[in-house]
Amino acid sequence: MLKEVEPEIEVYSPLVDFKIRGKEVPLTLYLPVLVVTFFLSVLSALLVRFSFTPLYRGGHLCALKNADLVISSGHQPFFECSRYRQRTLWDTLANFLVMFWGATDVLVARKIFRRRFATFPQSVGPFNTFVGRFFARFIFGNMDAVCVRENISKHTLEQLGVLTPIFSLVDMGFFFEANLVVQKADFTVPVIGVSPCFIAAMGDEEKARYVLVISEVMKKMQEQYGTSVVLLPSQTTQGKAMVVSGRESDCAVCELIQTNVCGQRLGQQTVTTTFCTQFIDEFVNILRQLDMLITTRMHPSIFAAGLSVPFVEIIYEHKQVGLLKSLQLSEVGLSVNDLSIEKLLAKANYVWENRGAIQKHLKEQVALLRSRDRPILERLLTLLVTSN
Repeated sequence: MLKEVEPEIEVYSPLVDFKIRGKEVPLTLYLPVLVVTFFLSVLSALLVRFSFTPLYRGGHLCALKNADLVISSGHQPFFECSRYRQRTLWDTLANFLVMFWGATDVLVARKIFRRRFATFPQSVGPFNTFVGRFFARFIFGNMDAVCVRENISKHTLEQLGVLTPIFSLVDMGFFFEANLVVQKADFTVPVIGVSPCFIAAMGDEEKARYVLVISEVMKKMQEQYGTSVVLLPSQTTQGKAMVVSGRESDCAVCELIQTNVCGQRLGQQTVTTTFCTQFIDEFVNILRQLDMLITTRMHPSIFAAGLSVPFVEIIYEHKQVGLLKSLQLSEVGLSVNDLSIEKLLAKANYVWENRGAIQKHLKEQVALLRSRDRPILERLLTLLVTSN
């Protein structure tokens, strides 16, 4: 039985303030609340196991008990820091909170309800502290199977000594097929798409530099190639809110870039447009019409690869490095720490001038990855069905 369970704990990084059932919990109560909710969760799980009314997280625990297989979807990934960005103490505490609840769910599902437990293909790590390594070993060491979407995460778990079978699969976004009935955007000139975002721990100066770099590169691409620019935020909220979880939404970042680019006319129609899509089908159907994409988020590049759309990846985490290595396309990546007008323009020019060869390469490589994963998935399913 498969059932999606709404989380009763909401984590707000990088502020580390969090909510329980919609009510804010002050940071000063961070540790006491963790201790109390942990014991309430375990006690309630025992009550549910013996058919009594739970005190806490009733719907969540009943779903775990009634499931044949529990899958961690990776909505809140397991890591404590970044390989590319310096994170604050509050960021680390927030990630400890995520891992704490991951460990609690593993404890309840595996030890109390005796249910099989696996992860959906995701990226994990790094784990640089004793606390992070402890949680990682407990969480992944008590699962029946761990699925990762790139080999850097697999290597991280192997270094920790995790003995659970680890399966390296591509991100499930490679298998997504959009509904073609969704409205299309018809472009009359070559189009470059941009999916930007402000990442955690970016200061005001870094945000301003990020907007400036992308804006200037887009202007230069318009001047050089007569392209149109489409700003395509990959994460939007109801009502297109400008602030999400303590930082600007992707729509807000797109508005800042659009203001800088100004949609000038340079001999051809080179307008700058922002598409704040509400559904993934809309996003992918606009993406498939692009001639090239520049993105900071990972999933737009995954969808682009699946559609054979050449792209430039602004890297802020190891998951993106792993993606590019699996595609054998590391040359299109640029670390956010090295972001400059000159370097991003060089990457954009390279991809634009070689887009035909890159399209062919993506089509072949994605087909190879998809075919490679089929026998791996069969082994994974056999393991989950036969494990005790």
